[in-house]
Amino acid sequence: MRKKCKRPLTFLLALLLFFSLTGASVQAEESTKAGSSDKAQTVVIQEESTQKEDDVGAAASTEENVQQEIPEISSEVLQQEIPEISSEVLQQEIPEISSNELQQEESRKGESDKTEGNDALQEKISSENQTGETVNDSDEEKDAQNAAGSITVAIQDDIENTGTLTAQLSGNVSNGITLEWYKHAEGSNTWTRVERHKVTGNSYNISEDGTALNVALDKGARCYYKVQGKDASGQLLAESAALQVSYYNQLENGDFETPAATRSTGYQPYYFNGTPGLIWKTTASDAQIEYVSAATDKYDKNTGKTHARQSLDWHNVEAAASETQFAELNANEPGALYQDVLTTPGAKLYWQLYHRGRGTTAYDSSQTDTMYVLIMSTKLAKQYHVDTQSAVQDVIANVRSNTGKYPGASVATITDDNVKWYRHTGDYDVSENQYLTRFFFVAGETAYDKSGRSDAKAGTVGNHLDDVSFSETLPDPNPDTGHLQITKTIRGLPEDNAADYSLQLKITAPDQKEKLVALNQFSRNEDGSYSCTYTETNVAAGTYRIEEILPSGLPDYRVDSTFNGEEATKGTVTVQDQKTATAEIVNTYTYDIVLPPTGIQGTAAPLAAVFMILCGAGTGYLIFFRQRKSFR
Repeated sequence: MRKKCKRPLTFLLALLLFFSLTGASVQAEESTKAGSSDKAQTVVIQEESTQKEDDVGAAASTEENVQQEIPEISSEVLQQEIPEISSEVLQQEIPEISSNELQQEESRKGESDKTEGNDALQEKISSENQTGETVNDSDEEKDAQNAAGSITVAIQDDIENTGTLTAQLSGNVSNGITLEWYKHAEGSNTWTRVERHKVTGNSYNISEDGTALNVALDKGARCYYKVQGKDASGQLLAESAALQVSYYNQLENGDFETPAATRSTGYQPYYFNGTPGLIWKTTASDAQIEYVSAATDKYDKNTGKTHARQSLDWHNVEAAASETQFAELNANEPGALYQDVLTTPGAKLYWQLYHRGRGTTAYDSSQTDTMYVLIMSTKLAKQYHVDTQSAVQDVIANVRSNTGKYPGASVATITDDNVKWYRHTGDYDVSENQYLTRFFFVAGETAYDKSGRSDAKAGTVGNHLDDVSFSETLPDPNPDTGHLQITKTIRGLPEDNAADYSLQLKITAPDQKEKLVALNQFSRNEDGSYSCTYTETNVAAGTYRIEEILPSGLPDYRVDSTFNGEEATKGTVTVQDQKTATAEIVNTYTYDIVLPPTGIQGTAAPLAAVFMILCGAGTGYLIFFRQRKSFR
């Protein structure tokens, strides 16, 4: 005889609950795979809410069953089961507490309150730092000293060798101490927490253990940094003194307007290395840099002539290329002016300068001066003591002969007459592990020395320089040409995928010649997106067609592309004379598993269908069962 199921409703509800929970579990797994997708996160929240409602329903159903199974217990039975406890028994069970024990307890409570107060103070300091609010350094250092005891932390500048600032912990250092970096820009006093990010390729701005911060990757030129050491609970143990990065990310004072010539200095002042505002340094043995003022509103204290008049009389130059002042490379002796610039390995840098010979007579095209632009690693320059004119000339000779003695060094030769100022441009690719780059402007052969005149010391007359720049910013195009600059930006991908991203561009020039270029050096932007820029300088004017060749599709992502704001993967730009044409290509990746509006995703969808079928089957079965029962 077949045994009948006495509780078909309970069985079906349990079965439905099982499938519901299974679907939610699958969905939660796939939401985790979705990474940082906002839609995926929203779905997870919805399913958790649904699951809680199901749990509540299941609990209610179970409660009804329990009530049916447990018989009612009367108050008389309860009284019989619970024995009466007399006051004497209670007194025996509760021990007497002496006054001394009470005092000890109060003392322990006071110490506990004090500890909680210190924890609250540390939590407040941490909160202020993380939100970017101004932190009182003196108060925080005092708190750190009180909490840390013998632990200290200091910042070591290793930018020249590794591009980093490193945190050095000393004292009673134990395991579990974490390091947190903070920064603020020059001219600001608001500290903000530096988060660890993958910037490009496999390079992070902060090392995995937190001990090193790469200043170039963190875009920290001239910024202030400090580091805090905290224990496992987040309590502050030590804080370093603030350190300012001494390097710029571009050449400074390129128009030689600082310091400004005055009536007392005359039109031709000399400044020593280290003069405030000068920034430039020289390889000259006397450490002096020569400025020339061609200002029309400044006068010589002895002759009463304007600086512009004296510049023309003595230097054959009527005006500066930019503003009112310029420099002469051949000062009291031949020399080179130089600066160190913070650079990122793999970056392309652009330089520009204006050069003009001096000669013996004004506006003579037959008289020319020669100078050199030498670019090399600062670390290499210091290693070989390239800080004298003879050492600089040795580097130039080796690079021009391609001996390989100075890897990564680049030399450009410039020769001009004294008829006018001549503009020159170029670019430089930063080598691997090169975080500081030294830029030399070197005096070469001069028209004065070739003339045979002896009224001035050899090597002291020639090579005027002005309006110098060296940075990642494009200089203006040359006449009859323009620049083409293509920037590809990707959004929505996790850091690992974005930093390793690569693709090709097909560029068709106005003459219909095609070329393929690769983009594979994507760097992180402040908003979390990643970009890579391709530039062609001084190209022919006309219309260029640009098409991106997308990489193979990423699993579970769809991509939307725009070209200069329009939905497309290709388009055209027009390069005009002495202008820069830009193409902005943006790829937005979206995690593609979420299905609106049910919030069910991936393999949870078939389970949802099964759930609905079971609901229908269960309802039909109940109707049939009740009808059959009523006929009996």
